Amino acid sequence: MRNSGWCFAVLFLTLAGCSQSPAAGAGKTDGLKVGDMISEYRAEAATLKLADGWGWPGDQSFLAKTEDGHNVVYQPGFGRQAADRRWYCSWVSKALAGGATSKDREGALAEALKVRQTYYYTTSLQAESRTFFEDVLRRASLGDLAPIAGDFQQNCTKESI
Repeated sequence: MRNSGWCFAVLFLTLAGCSQSPAAGAGKTDGLKVGDMISEYRAEAATLKLADGWGWPGDQSFLAKTEDGHNVVYQPGFGRQAADRRWYCSWVSKALAGGATSKDREGALAEALKVRQTYYYTTSLQAESRTFFEDVLRRASLGDLAPIAGDFQQNCTKESI
Protein backbone atom coordinates (compact mmCIF):
# COMPACT_ATOMS: atom_id res chain seq x y z
CA MET A 1 0.00 0.00 0.00
CA ARG A 2 2.82 2.41 0.76
CA ASN A 3 4.00 2.29 -2.87
CA SER A 4 0.59 3.41 -4.11
CA GLY A 5 0.84 6.43 -1.79
CA TRP A 6 4.17 7.38 -3.37
CA CYS A 7 2.67 6.94 -6.83
CA PHE A 8 -0.19 9.22 -5.85
CA ALA A 9 2.24 11.81 -4.44
CA VAL A 10 4.27 11.93 -7.65
CA LEU A 11 1.13 11.90 -9.78
CA PHE A 12 -0.30 14.75 -7.70
CA LEU A 13 2.88 16.78 -8.11
CA THR A 14 2.89 16.14 -11.83
CA LEU A 15 -0.77 16.99 -12.28
CA ALA A 16 -0.46 20.06 -10.08
CA GLY A 17 2.24 21.30 -12.43
CA CYS A 18 -0.08 22.17 -15.28
CA SER A 19 -3.64 23.15 -16.00
CA GLN A 20 -5.80 24.54 -18.74
CA SER A 21 -5.64 28.21 -19.46
CA PRO A 22 -8.59 30.23 -18.17
CA ALA A 23 -11.51 30.94 -20.47
CA ALA A 24 -11.34 34.16 -22.45
CA GLY A 25 -12.04 37.10 -20.20
CA ALA A 26 -11.70 35.02 -17.04
CA GLY A 27 -8.70 37.00 -15.88
CA LYS A 28 -4.96 36.79 -15.91
CA THR A 29 -3.14 33.62 -14.97
CA ASP A 30 0.12 33.43 -13.04
CA GLY A 31 1.20 30.36 -14.94
CA LEU A 32 3.75 29.77 -17.66
CA LYS A 33 3.03 29.07 -21.31
CA VAL A 34 4.77 25.99 -22.68
CA GLY A 35 7.64 28.03 -24.19
CA ASP A 36 8.39 29.70 -20.86
CA MET A 37 8.19 26.37 -19.04
CA ILE A 38 10.60 24.83 -21.56
CA SER A 39 13.01 27.73 -20.98
CA GLU A 40 12.80 27.06 -17.25
CA TYR A 41 13.37 23.34 -17.87
CA ARG A 42 16.35 23.95 -20.14
CA ALA A 43 17.96 26.39 -17.68
CA GLU A 44 17.73 23.80 -14.89
CA ALA A 45 18.88 21.00 -17.20
CA ALA A 46 21.97 23.03 -18.09
CA THR A 47 23.07 22.72 -14.44
CA LEU A 48 22.68 18.92 -14.37
CA LYS A 49 24.57 16.02 -15.94
CA LEU A 50 22.50 12.99 -16.85
CA ALA A 51 23.80 9.45 -16.45
CA ASP A 52 25.13 7.78 -19.60
CA GLY A 53 22.38 6.59 -21.92
CA TRP A 54 19.93 9.31 -20.97
CA GLY A 55 19.23 12.53 -22.83
CA TRP A 56 17.06 15.57 -22.47
CA PRO A 57 13.75 15.40 -24.37
CA GLY A 58 13.01 17.55 -27.41
CA ASP A 59 10.73 20.54 -27.01
CA GLN A 60 7.90 18.71 -28.78
CA SER A 61 7.73 16.32 -25.81
CA PHE A 62 6.03 19.00 -23.73
CA LEU A 63 2.27 19.38 -23.86
CA ALA A 64 1.24 22.76 -25.31
CA LYS A 65 -2.48 22.15 -25.82
CA THR A 66 -5.09 19.95 -24.23
CA GLU A 67 -7.08 17.46 -26.28
CA ASP A 68 -9.85 20.04 -26.62
CA GLY A 69 -7.44 22.69 -27.92
CA HIS A 70 -6.91 24.82 -24.81
CA ASN A 71 -3.44 26.11 -24.04
CA VAL A 72 -1.73 24.33 -21.16
CA VAL A 73 -0.56 26.65 -18.39
CA TYR A 74 2.28 25.39 -16.20
CA GLN A 75 2.90 26.50 -12.66
CA PRO A 76 6.16 28.40 -12.15
CA GLY A 77 8.84 25.91 -11.10
CA PHE A 78 7.33 22.98 -12.99
CA GLY A 79 10.14 22.99 -15.57
CA ARG A 80 12.78 23.02 -12.85
CA GLN A 81 11.28 20.16 -10.87
CA ALA A 82 10.71 18.10 -14.02
CA ALA A 83 14.36 18.48 -15.07
CA ASP A 84 15.52 17.60 -11.55
CA ARG A 85 13.33 14.51 -11.51
CA ARG A 86 14.64 13.35 -14.91
CA TRP A 87 18.22 13.83 -13.68
CA TYR A 88 17.46 11.82 -10.53
CA CYS A 89 15.83 9.03 -12.55
CA SER A 90 18.85 8.79 -14.84
CA TRP A 91 21.17 8.15 -11.90
CA VAL A 92 18.82 5.71 -10.20
CA SER A 93 18.67 3.84 -13.51
CA LYS A 94 22.45 3.51 -13.50
CA ALA A 95 22.50 2.47 -9.83
CA LEU A 96 19.99 -0.30 -10.54
CA ALA A 97 21.51 -1.46 -13.83
CA GLY A 98 22.28 -5.14 -14.02
CA GLY A 99 25.92 -5.87 -14.65
CA ALA A 100 27.12 -2.63 -13.07
CA THR A 101 30.20 -2.97 -10.90
CA SER A 102 29.73 -2.22 -7.21
CA LYS A 103 31.91 0.88 -7.68
CA ASP A 104 29.69 2.14 -10.54
CA ARG A 105 26.54 1.32 -8.58
CA GLU A 106 27.80 3.16 -5.48
CA GLY A 107 28.88 6.18 -7.55
CA ALA A 108 25.53 6.36 -9.34
CA LEU A 109 23.62 6.03 -6.08
CA ALA A 110 25.73 8.77 -4.48
CA GLU A 111 24.88 11.01 -7.44
CA ALA A 112 21.15 10.16 -7.19
CA LEU A 113 21.16 10.96 -3.46
CA LYS A 114 22.23 14.51 -4.35
CA VAL A 115 18.56 14.97 -5.27
CA ARG A 116 18.26 16.45 -1.77
CA GLN A 117 20.02 19.57 -3.13
CA THR A 118 17.59 20.11 -6.01
CA TYR A 119 14.63 22.42 -6.45
CA TYR A 120 12.48 19.31 -6.82
CA TYR A 121 13.35 18.09 -3.33
CA THR A 122 13.73 21.41 -1.49
CA THR A 123 10.77 23.26 -2.99
CA SER A 124 8.42 21.14 -5.10
CA LEU A 125 7.78 18.25 -2.75
CA GLN A 126 5.12 18.86 -0.16
CA ALA A 127 6.11 17.99 3.42
CA GLU A 128 4.32 14.62 3.48
CA SER A 129 5.83 13.58 0.15
CA ARG A 130 9.28 14.76 1.21
CA THR A 131 9.07 12.68 4.39
CA PHE A 132 8.19 9.57 2.41
CA PHE A 133 10.81 10.26 -0.28
CA GLU A 134 13.45 10.87 2.38
CA ASP A 135 12.74 7.40 3.76
CA VAL A 136 13.25 5.95 0.27
CA LEU A 137 16.58 7.80 -0.02
CA ARG A 138 17.69 6.87 3.51
CA ARG A 139 16.97 3.20 2.93
CA ALA A 140 18.88 3.30 -0.38
CA SER A 141 21.86 4.88 1.36
CA LEU A 142 21.80 1.97 3.82
CA GLY A 143 21.83 -0.59 1.01
CA ASP A 144 18.10 -1.34 0.73
CA LEU A 145 17.43 -0.57 -2.94
CA ALA A 146 13.90 -2.05 -3.05
CA PRO A 147 12.06 1.22 -2.31
CA ILE A 148 14.13 3.26 -4.77
CA ALA A 149 13.66 0.51 -7.39
CA GLY A 150 9.90 0.66 -6.81
CA ASP A 151 9.92 4.43 -7.22
CA PHE A 152 11.95 4.09 -10.41
CA GLN A 153 9.66 1.43 -11.86
CA GLN A 154 6.54 3.49 -11.14
CA ASN A 155 7.78 6.98 -11.99
CA CYS A 156 10.83 6.96 -14.25
CA THR A 157 10.99 6.29 -17.96
CA LYS A 158 13.23 7.75 -20.62
CA GLU A 159 10.08 9.04 -22.30
CA SER A 160 8.86 10.93 -19.24
CA ILE A 161 9.72 14.55 -18.70
